Amino acid sequence: MNHVKCAGLKHVIHGLDWTCGGCVLSILPFSACSSEEIVGDHELAEPSEDEETTQNIRILREKSKDLRLMHLNTQCMTSTLRVPLQHEFLLTVKQYPMDIITLSETWLKDNPALLEYVSVPGYSVVFRNRELLKALSLTKAKDGDELNVTLVTNDEGWKITVTDQLLTELAKDPSVKLSGLVEKTNPELEAWAKKLNIKLVLPLVMAGFDGKDTLSFPPDDLDIDVLIIHSYGYDLGRQAQVITRNKKCTWVQVVHTVSQELAKYGEKKIYNHDHDHKVQLDLCKSADMIIAIGPKVAKAYGRHLRSSLKEVFDFTPGINDDLINARSVVDDEEAFWIKVSASYYEKYFEAKGLDVAAKAINLLRDTSYHILFLVKPNEDPEKLQSRLETHLDKKQFNVERFEKNTDNFKALLCRVQLAILPSREEGFGTSILPALSADVPVLVGGNTGLAMALTKLGSGAKYIIDSDAPQVWADKIKEVREKGVGTCTDDAKQLRKEYMAKYSTQKQCHSLVKKMRELFADKQGDTQGITQGAGSNESVEDTRNKVETTVSGDTQGITKGEGCDVPDAGKKNRSGKKMLAQKVGLNYYETAFIAQDYPNHTDEILETCAVKNEATVENLIESLKEHSFDRQDVVQIL
Repeated sequence: MNHVKCAGLKHVIHGLDWTCGGCVLSILPFSACSSEEIVGDHELAEPSEDEETTQNIRILREKSKDLRLMHLNTQCMTSTLRVPLQHEFLLTVKQYPMDIITLSETWLKDNPALLEYVSVPGYSVVFRNRELLKALSLTKAKDGDELNVTLVTNDEGWKITVTDQLLTELAKDPSVKLSGLVEKTNPELEAWAKKLNIKLVLPLVMAGFDGKDTLSFPPDDLDIDVLIIHSYGYDLGRQAQVITRNKKCTWVQVVHTVSQELAKYGEKKIYNHDHDHKVQLDLCKSADMIIAIGPKVAKAYGRHLRSSLKEVFDFTPGINDDLINARSVVDDEEAFWIKVSASYYEKYFEAKGLDVAAKAINLLRDTSYHILFLVKPNEDPEKLQSRLETHLDKKQFNVERFEKNTDNFKALLCRVQLAILPSREEGFGTSILPALSADVPVLVGGNTGLAMALTKLGSGAKYIIDSDAPQVWADKIKEVREKGVGTCTDDAKQLRKEYMAKYSTQKQCHSLVKKMRELFADKQGDTQGITQGAGSNESVEDTRNKVETTVSGDTQGITKGEGCDVPDAGKKNRSGKKMLAQKVGLNYYETAFIAQDYPNHTDEILETCAVKNEATVENLIESLKEHSFDRQDVVQIL
């Protein structure tokens, strides 16, 4: 066979290999499928209420050993004519009719028009997730136009939940090229980065600089379009000022806490929260964009930065997919274990409500209740233990060092019957997300970002405790135990499902990439022309819908003599169409395809033009500035 672009789909078979005789690309976008191969149920489609789709799938399953299959390796299927690729798809299907045609989701991401326009006579089109693919398509960049995103954080920052979730999802976006600036590497970090195809780099060696300060100096050859840096007050975040000055890149500041709130409970001898709060605000005012972890932090920084008109992006951490169904439920009548995160206890003992948890168990007057306090591997358990003994008998609690990884979490969550977040003040509360992911019952303090997120869920409010009184916590803990394992597990599963539906990390990251592209205007890829016309509060899809509505539905007030795209416009309309296509840079073949297949010429001409890198509203207006070019329909769209 030959490629469409090479020889119009004529057969050229070279032995057993399907190759193209007309170009250097030897692998054709087709694969043979033996008669023994059966398409699995999960590969056909997700459950659908559409009776026609269900019937078609049933028939395909019954005939699965006699089907002719064609799979399009769509990365090879790129037309040199730069016409919409759905034309090439339709030509291919017409020339080689098969029973089933499959294509990769990558192509759908690259070509969202397929989701709207593909209609093949005799075929039913089934998409696994139509809405998600629409969202994915908006952030796909052209080849060679990747967005170079670099994360800068300290050693501890590479281990936190937010970093893992953020980079795992960004790594899936083909329009993003990730790198990480690290103080030093280790085998575990390198293995994780390799899995996600993240390039880790070390800072330049500068005399007199060590530790976190070295992060101010990335290698000269590191290409940075967008810099994402975690900020924890004075120690980390300020390095971005030096990096952005040298690299001329977009600066995205990630904030996790509100230091002003922590100052009410923090150990002032150890940590100057007020100073950190001022530094945080100054850095955020200098940054191009702020990512706030959770709605509580987003609301706080949005209020502080309102006068500076800075955009605050609310990133609410999601469920850990690896921990779903990881817990085997055992009803232990003799002991009831409760998990509490006690990391950074020296600074945040009161803020984390560790005394509240210990006092609550003591008030229950029941030695079958136990608490497991978890600290970081480099923290001293004995210091915390001696502090807790003033509130609770040491026979009823353990303090353990805990290394965060999936296997350790799976083992831990099988040991406990409840996880609590008794914090008096917490930016979010990611420490309890593993329990939420594994369907462990949870109780959450009301003054936390997680509590604010839960209030938006149907059943979320009943897991929130708006009090730091130990007796209130004691009563709620006892209530959970008395419900029984079965009921609590069912409730926990329902909460987890609601949380997953509301806070999708994948969708949030796609929105984030779109925002970063808008900030870094020179790297906007396929969405550049559309997003600039849309404005900050409109999606690409909204703008496209407006264009379609204007062109197809609002022609009543335009006279025929103005050359608008209505049937009665006649010969002048046809010449106007060609002139418009020529003005915006379409070639002969692109214009011919549009004239043949699309009655709404103006809309499709602008759609085709919009995917080009040079397509901006400013350039389009400039190209149409000519007295002889009278197209009021285009003026209305603009």
